[in-house]
Amino acid sequence: MRLLLALIVASAAPAFAEPSDDTSTPGNESCWKGAPRVVCVFNVSAVVTSPLGSDAMREGASGRIAGGTYTGSGSVRPSITVGALFAGGKIDPGMVTSSSWTTWSQVGPEVQLGLELFPQPDASGLRSHQNRLYLSASPLYSKQGSNNAFAVRGAIGGNWMGSLLRVVRGDPGIIDLLFLLPTNLEFVLDRERGHTFTGFALGWGI
Repeated sequence: MRLLLALIVASAAPAFAEPSDDTSTPGNESCWKGAPRVVCVFNVSAVVTSPLGSDAMREGASGRIAGGTYTGSGSVRPSITVGALFAGGKIDPGMVTSSSWTTWSQVGPEVQLGLELFPQPDASGLRSHQNRLYLSASPLYSKQGSNNAFAVRGAIGGNWMGSLLRVVRGDPGIIDLLFLLPTNLEFVLDRERGHTFTGFALGWGI
């Protein structure tokens, strides 16, 4: 968890730069020092999904890492990111398709279309990391037990790390809240082997 926090803080640090920095001036805010308009995505989540029409459950964890850019200079700016998604976990023995499937895993590319929600500068002229809303789509290689298949995953979600960072900046003594409070929520839809899985993922990261 300490490593995760270090990565989060490092990615958000350029957003705390003075307004004279090209990556913190309006329209150029960036998660990457010296490269304007860069959007960084890095988070891990707990995932729970269930096939429609069944009481079975698929649970586990997922993670993503991605980068992209945004356009515009207002408080709401369209963005696109491209990266990788991976997930895995255990399957409830009551799975309707086969009681022998005990584990599952997925990996593949992911595209996100988002809206970056930038705050107004505070009294000192500083800006902090933005919140975001997004839609994502992923073609995935999926493995359940000894069976391999192709899956498609879609999600709609939001990330409020920007709001947490603004709180921490006002009171650095509560930085450990970043270990405890989730920063990402998404509703998930998976289509695989003729079944549709729906559920949610609650995550930590940017």
